[in-house]
Amino acid sequence: MNWSIATSISFLLSSLLLLFGGNYSGVGAVYRDEPVNRTNWVDSVRGGSKEKLVRHQDNEQFVTTYPILSALRPTSQPLANGQILQITGDVQIQRTGRRIEPEIGTDIYPNDQLLIAKEAQIIMQCADLSIQTISPGNNLRNRCPAATEQSECSPGTYKCPHRGDIAAWNNHIPYIISPRRTAIITDKPLLRWNSIPQAQHYTVTLEGEGIEWTTQVSDTQILYPGEPPLQPGGDYLLIIEADTGESSLDEPPLPGGLNFSRLDAQQAQQIRTQAAQISQQPWNPTAKALALATLYSKHQLHTQAIATLDSLIADGVESAAIYRKIGDRYFYHLALLPQAKPYYKKAIELAQPNDIEEKTHAQYHLGRIETALGNPNQAKHWFTLALQGYQTLGYSQQIQDIEHQLNR
Repeated sequence: MNWSIATSISFLLSSLLLLFGGNYSGVGAVYRDEPVNRTNWVDSVRGGSKEKLVRHQDNEQFVTTYPILSALRPTSQPLANGQILQITGDVQIQRTGRRIEPEIGTDIYPNDQLLIAKEAQIIMQCADLSIQTISPGNNLRNRCPAATEQSECSPGTYKCPHRGDIAAWNNHIPYIISPRRTAIITDKPLLRWNSIPQAQHYTVTLEGEGIEWTTQVSDTQILYPGEPPLQPGGDYLLIIEADTGESSLDEPPLPGGLNFSRLDAQQAQQIRTQAAQISQQPWNPTAKALALATLYSKHQLHTQAIATLDSLIADGVESAAIYRKIGDRYFYHLALLPQAKPYYKKAIELAQPNDIEEKTHAQYHLGRIETALGNPNQAKHWFTLALQGYQTLGYSQQIQDIEHQLNR
């Protein structure tokens, strides 16, 4: 059995490209065959793509960048079309021959039967952000509209949803932690990166629409001062170079790149208005935070969504679903495997015995993470557990993928 680190990324661009339209200024994509020292942005837009002047060590060349990709999710695994924001009293979910005691953040699937005891109530947020309040004494089938692949697997999602190998992870470079692969509202983001033990200082460079800002620090984070200003709708790339020679550009290429964007003024105002509406609802603080995190993710504000969910954990909220949702955002959207790992582990620890979906999802992703981190024995452990769960659930696509992993 060959448990070598997965090193290839399957792009499937020709058949899976869904160009992102509408008024959203998506996070730009950066594809490169070798480390890039500097990147200057060219303002021409051609059929949904952008052209960038990429400066390599020995030459300059133009490369085309594309909007972030989305693909179709395997039909064997149903899409969650809602989540529980708030529970009052005795509530259960009837799902494929078993009953689940839901918690804050538990996902709801299309065929779930909601069992609401007398004097009990739940508040649900559907995948389309609509809200449903289920009254006491009702036993109802989930009425949220069916989720679409686009809502489940939004533009920018890493390796989503097709399965396969992910690149080997290198913990010994100053890889970007934030902001990466995300949109932001603020013009003064906190810039963060991985620490290199031997490094004494780091050269920080921020490039993009109309700016090239550089400074040197000894810490692993710095607040961008706001000058020169980040342009609304602009795309930016953070580059970190340690004095030991390692660079954030040493990270393997990813579909969707490593850059980030600032939302345009219209979108930012729309989100602020929706956030204000959520804050005015007669819900508890946990429900409001969950709804806000989903709103942020819908608009690609993944870093802000993670911070919102993390605030619940800091306030003492213990929910497997919340930990798993944070893990998913790190894994799929930000492509930060080391950061996702502890959240998936905690989700397994907290998962209810009958909530097979929650536990199996986390086990499967831990298997993928350990493979990328070069820990084959741990990967085999988690994949074996996940295989048992998917066999119980009957998810053929996931069973096939795990068997492929185990037989490599």
